[in-house]
Amino acid sequence: MNQRELMLTRRKNWYNYHIPGMTNLHRIKKNAVFIRAHNSDEHEISKVKVCLSLLRQGHEFITEAERNMSKGEARTIVDIINLDTGMEIEIETNKSRAKGLIKEEGVRNVEVKRLWEAKHGGT
Repeated sequence: MNQRELMLTRRKNWYNYHIPGMTNLHRIKKNAVFIRAHNSDEHEISKVKVCLSLLRQGHEFITEAERNMSKGEARTIVDIINLDTGMEIEIETNKSRAKGLIKEEGVRNVEVKRLWEAKHGGT
């Protein structure tokens, strides 16, 4: 992919998301890590590590963005979106909260980081 195609892909992916609570015209700043106070420290530290890894690979990303809704779709705030690939990355510390997201991994372009597996050796 040449630079122009990469720029267009990034822009197209970026336009699929907006600032939570705002309209579809409001965009999230690229390559900035936004945190939420209600998330655990482990969740937020993992988010920073994933974003740092993306930056080192030369990828652009946005964090804590709300997906533009289509008919019948619920409001969804995504932890990290890789703008180069369109991959949504969800970080979960709790297996029960991740159940619905894990089902979507094969359906949508979603990757779930399962922190409970690292903590408990895969159980």
